Amino acid sequence: MAKKSKKKEIYVEEVKETEVKTSKQTIPAVEGSSLFFSVILALVGIILIFLPEGVNAIIGYIIGSAFLLGGLATIIKYFKSQVVNSFLTLVSGILYAALGLIVIIFPESIMKLFTIILGVFLIVNGALKVHGGYISQKFGNEKWKLNIISGVIIVIFGLVLIIDPVEKGYLLTKIAGLFLTIVAIFDLINMFLINKNNR
Repeated sequence: MAKKSKKKEIYVEEVKETEVKTSKQTIPAVEGSSLFFSVILALVGIILIFLPEGVNAIIGYIIGSAFLLGGLATIIKYFKSQVVNSFLTLVSGILYAALGLIVIIFPESIMKLFTIILGVFLIVNGALKVHGGYISQKFGNEKWKLNIISGVIIVIFGLVLIIDPVEKGYLLTKIAGLFLTIVAIFDLINMFLINKNNR
């Protein structure tokens, strides 16, 4: 029995040593990849902050190209297919290709459209909050004023986005870049503190 227990203890110690060695080899690799992604995230954030027009244009070109290629593929498939397809398949292919060309010619239209959709969504959401506030008032809810005020603010913000969607689209891109940069900085600080504590 004593021999068996001793063998078990030796086995447990060997397993622990193996786990420690594995963790020591794994941690630097994880830290290296985390550092790489944090730096990339920071660079993307900085680009979004200082070059919002270029980024929005690139996004427009990518989406436009996807629509164009998808439309052309549908048109080619319609004429090459031996199976009888609906004429609507050809029409949809032409419409997709035309939409892709329009987006490529006017790449900022995608961000403009996104900003308008976001503005409409905020207006509807804000209006629902205001309506909910009035209903809450009837039922004696003490927070009805907060709902109405927040709803009005949201509606105003939505209107601001719709009034000048291009410039506000650039602003949204800058905000997204600022957010990514802050997240990357916090990640880098966190990694630095973890390394400092492990030493």
